[in-house]
Amino acid sequence: MSRSIVADRGRALAPEPGVAAVEAGADAAVPPWEDVHLPAGVYRWGLASCAVLGAALRVAHLTRPFNRLMAWNEGHYAMTALNFDRYGLWAQRNELGVDRTFSPGVPWMIWASFKLFGPSEWAARLPIVVCGVIAVVLLGVLVRRVLRSEQIALIAAACVAVAPGLVYFSQNVQLDTPSICAALAGAVCMVRYRDTRRTGALVGAGVFLMLAIWFKFTAALLYPVFLWWWWPVRPARLSRAAAAAAAFVGLTVLPSFAWIATRWFARDASGEFFHRDWTLRGLVKALSEIPLSVEAHLFVPLFLLLLGGLAIAGRWRSHLGWIWLWCAPWLVTYVVAPWDSLTNRYYDLPATYVLVTLAALAVWRTRLPRPRGRSWPPRPVALALAAVLALTVAYDLWDPTGDRLARAAMTHAPAIDPVPFYSARLVAALPSGRTIVDTPQTMFYAGGDPRWIDYTGGDVRWKIDGEWYDYIVLNDYGHGQEPYYVIDDALRTELAAHGYVQIGPAVWAHVRTRIADLGGYRDPNVPPGAPWAWMGGARP
Repeated sequence: MSRSIVADRGRALAPEPGVAAVEAGADAAVPPWEDVHLPAGVYRWGLASCAVLGAALRVAHLTRPFNRLMAWNEGHYAMTALNFDRYGLWAQRNELGVDRTFSPGVPWMIWASFKLFGPSEWAARLPIVVCGVIAVVLLGVLVRRVLRSEQIALIAAACVAVAPGLVYFSQNVQLDTPSICAALAGAVCMVRYRDTRRTGALVGAGVFLMLAIWFKFTAALLYPVFLWWWWPVRPARLSRAAAAAAAFVGLTVLPSFAWIATRWFARDASGEFFHRDWTLRGLVKALSEIPLSVEAHLFVPLFLLLLGGLAIAGRWRSHLGWIWLWCAPWLVTYVVAPWDSLTNRYYDLPATYVLVTLAALAVWRTRLPRPRGRSWPPRPVALALAAVLALTVAYDLWDPTGDRLARAAMTHAPAIDPVPFYSARLVAALPSGRTIVDTPQTMFYAGGDPRWIDYTGGDVRWKIDGEWYDYIVLNDYGHGQEPYYVIDDALRTELAAHGYVQIGPAVWAHVRTRIADLGGYRDPNVPPGAPWAWMGGARP
């Protein structure tokens, strides 16, 4: 990142008079934070410190297994990257088989990390972490350019660095954080173009927005705010302005549209995309729980500050309207897929990054008198910020996903595997055979190849009777979520009756595979000659 983008020292970043008039509208008052900066060098070193703090929190749990919040998605995307070596970089295969519901942008990044460091949880998460740390800096740069205040920008960057939900999803194998990072980079370039009219900045805005949409298609919801920033410096003639806007939208969406057109529309797309359940009750419930999701991602202190910042946003709405233009379109995702939003509680993330600006304004306390120019924040502001950051960091380190509280309030069966997914790893080390598992994350540890491995999405016991599978990996939720069932004598007897021999803590092999007992788990109910009786898959 160039020095001019990060600091632009010596320039006030003031837009042209016409731009200011358009943005201010009828409100001619100058907001109290404008042109209130930090002593020379503090802003730049402060951003670097925020990046270091954010990086430290984001790598704290980098090596954990795929068995916590949104583990399904982690297994899903990591498995997609794992299969590129088997089927090619344009062939996305995971638990769904051939999967064309998203572009390969983020899985390519994970695949590259696997090639450099080997397939592992931390290697899968590393590209996401890097994007999350860069997003901390970019949010600070964007706020400085739009609000023209180094003090507000640094407070906002610090809040993004420690917000628990933003930390967690910056170390979670998902599409969102890389898309948000690219979108913030595009926003910085677009605002810079508005202020300087440099063609290179406009090109940068287009390239980064194109990447944001390529990483996750829903980033197209950011077109309104990008065009809002561009509008004051549009061509004078309306026809030329309309043509330029259409060209910007068309070129930036082109790669994603091409992927959709060639991969979905060329064949029956109805079977290739998830059906989205929709009811009015689901919509009402989804919209009503948005504040709960935002609070969970910010934690209580930052969320209370956000509520306080809403009053500031109402008073200075003409100067903060870009925040609503950034955030409001994301309501579309809740309207289109309300029940999905209740399961996947990260639809608010792109908006939450920017809403932190309001919390920063509340910390800054707009009613405190202070001179314009370069100065340190007043002592009350510094103390309040320190307290908020300390509380939030403590929560980050103690229970960043609420998992500790959830497990304390819920009965869990004792863990079966000595370490998470031990039984699935055994299958990956054995000769290939038809395998049934519960979820994509288990499938990832079992080898991830959909040619051999199927999943049920939950209970695998109903797959026992058919004896179709060579290996059955039973659910072990002692290391993660709530148990679906326990492995008891009745279940062991059923497995034995169908010719399955226990070869690991939570994995059974059909006797036709002739796989040896790997750890003294052979069930005494299985006759010693059973492996020969079932040879060829036909029972006597």
